[in-house]
Amino acid sequence: MTYIVIDFEFNQPFDFPKGTKTVLVPGCPQEIMQIGAVKLDGGLAETDRVRINVRPSLYPRVHPFVSHMTGIKNRDLNGAWGLPRAYRRLAAFMGRDHKRVLCFWGPDDVRALFENIECFGLDERLITRRYINVQKLADAALGQPKSRQISLKSAAEAFGVTADFGKYHDALNDALYTAEIFRKVKREDTVVLTYVSPPKAEPFFG
Repeated sequence: MTYIVIDFEFNQPFDFPKGTKTVLVPGCPQEIMQIGAVKLDGGLAETDRVRINVRPSLYPRVHPFVSHMTGIKNRDLNGAWGLPRAYRRLAAFMGRDHKRVLCFWGPDDVRALFENIECFGLDERLITRRYINVQKLADAALGQPKSRQISLKSAAEAFGVTADFGKYHDALNDALYTAEIFRKVKREDTVVLTYVSPPKAEPFFG
């Protein structure tokens, strides 16, 4: 078994007062602009890690709030790969273990991943739809009400994670924090889900 703990930072459309405005692309409201992933073996020991910056093309200007949260500016992405090449690099990092499982903090990243895959016409067969929602495991372990979802930072504090991987809202750092929490909350009976894309309301490109 191989676990790929993965996190993304996303760009979004924004109505800039000057210059080129970015317009929402139906079906892909969040465009991947940074990938962070940590590979764990069956015993949850880290075997590899990767951080990949991605040059956005749907929303080429970084949303001001996103830039504030992540510290990522347009100049940081000028020499970055586009998503197709970054995706192939991620798939190569994941490897071909047929028992591999993706691990995310919450449901948003897995949904956005497959939205990006479909929007850009990427080969979904390079990865897997099998995944674990680590946030849900943490919520259950901490007795969180179903109506509340604990943040990654709060969970790290609650579980006594002492490792300092750096600031949050960096894809690799967040993947590393998620991996630490996963080690604390994984159980033998942890359920592995299969992501199912929601029905399309309309085509991605009109």
